[in-house]
Amino acid sequence: MRVAVVGSGIGGLCTAIGLQRAGADVVVFERARDLRPGGSGLSLFGNAVHALDSLGLGEGIRSITDAKARSFRGGQRRPDGSWLSVYPMDALTELRVVDRAALHGLLTSSLAPCTLVAGRRVVSASEEGTVRHAAADGSEKVDRFDLVIAADGLRSTIRGQWPEDPGIVYAGYSTWRGITERPVDLGGE
Repeated sequence: MRVAVVGSGIGGLCTAIGLQRAGADVVVFERARDLRPGGSGLSLFGNAVHALDSLGLGEGIRSITDAKARSFRGGQRRPDGSWLSVYPMDALTELRVVDRAALHGLLTSSLAPCTLVAGRRVVSASEEGTVRHAAADGSEKVDRFDLVIAADGLRSTIRGQWPEDPGIVYAGYSTWRGITERPVDLGGE
């Protein structure tokens, strides 16, 4: 089976790794010429850690994550800062915190050689598996796949081309996250 994955974010890379391990011939198209995954901290709850374990990345993920985050208080707050809901402590038992760039590097290095094609913007994909992609100079190429997976982000070009795409709607949530050079006391929150 020949599969095109559009986008080399975390979802696209995990999908590609899983498909390769199942025997598929995978090509990951990434619009950016140079991969710069961005720097922010990500919280990986137990289900994410188990998913990475199933991809054979358990040892790698444990080597680049911090397991000390299990003692914090987290959840959702109201605009005034008071707690709307708090995660139950048992939901945090397997929580790990990782630098997004480190996770991206682990995933990229876990792909088979020549899987990732950087600097190729997917212009369109048909239901029949025809993928039209372009280089930075505008030159285009068409390839045929058995399956096309749109993992090209929130404002996905490919998803928007499919009939019945619901689009995106802002739900009013904001998330603050960051990385510090040294520990910061958050008072348990």
